[in-house]
Amino acid sequence: MLHIRKLAELQKHNKVSQEKMANIIGVSRNGYQKKLVAEKSFFIEELQAIADYFGISITYFFEEERESTINNGIEKQVEILLDVIRDAIIDRFENNQNRNK
Repeated sequence: MLHIRKLAELQKHNKVSQEKMANIIGVSRNGYQKKLVAEKSFFIEELQAIADYFGISITYFFEEERESTINNGIEKQVEILLDVIRDAIIDRFENNQNRNK
C-alpha cells in the first residue's frame, strides 16, 4: 500500500518514533505497528492527523497511485487508438488490393 510506504519514509526521514506516531493518531504503539504491516487499516482521519503534524497535504499519501491510475488510463487510450489506426490501415490495404484485382 502506497500510503504505508510513504508514511514509513516520512517517519524515518523526520526521525519520529513509532510511539510518537501512535500518539499523533491516538492509538497504542502496537496498534500503529499493526497498521504499518497492514494488519489494520489507517483511517482517513489518522492520515489527516499525520499530514497536519508534518504540515503536508493528505494527498501526499496517494499521489503516486493517482499518477499511476492516470498513466494506466492514458496507456489504455493509446492502445485503443493504435488498434483503430491498425484496423484503418488494414482496411485501406485490403480495399486497395480489391481494386487492383
